Amino acid sequence: MANRLQLLLASDFHNLGSALQEEVYYEYYNMVHGLIVYIIKERAAAEDIIQEAFIKIIKNKPIFEDEVKLKAWLKVVTRNTAINYLRKNKNNRNQLDTDSVFIDMETMNQTAASVESMVETQMMEESIEYYLRQLKPEYRVLVELRWKKVSPTERWPNCWIPPKTL
Repeated sequence: MANRLQLLLASDFHNLGSALQEEVYYEYYNMVHGLIVYIIKERAAAEDIIQEAFIKIIKNKPIFEDEVKLKAWLKVVTRNTAINYLRKNKNNRNQLDTDSVFIDMETMNQTAASVESMVETQMMEESIEYYLRQLKPEYRVLVELRWKKVSPTERWPNCWIPPKTL
């Protein structure tokens, strides 16, 4: 890890091969990405900030012998770039687009009520089906017939049991 980040500060970074430059960049990217996303809360802006900080690091490269100091400096430069971004865009952070925020309450209530009733109906049907499966087959048939509002005399015209009993 130290070798790749040390190459970042090489005096001839632009003369390194493109594959090696890419490795250095992705090592740097992996080191600071989580921090910047945490600060900015936007992935696209974080990508831009990381790229901008990377360019600053290449242009202003001090000499470090200790890897810990190098990593700390890289993180400080990147963090400061993120803070500068927030300062520059602080006026835009709290602005709202009223058209995208406006909610038609009538439509919202109807949608919520319809979704709620659909869910309740589905849960009730599942419960009924579960309890019907618990019944003996002969009782299940009777309950299903009642549920479908089929009278017992229609279903069994020659039944010896009085309809009120069923």
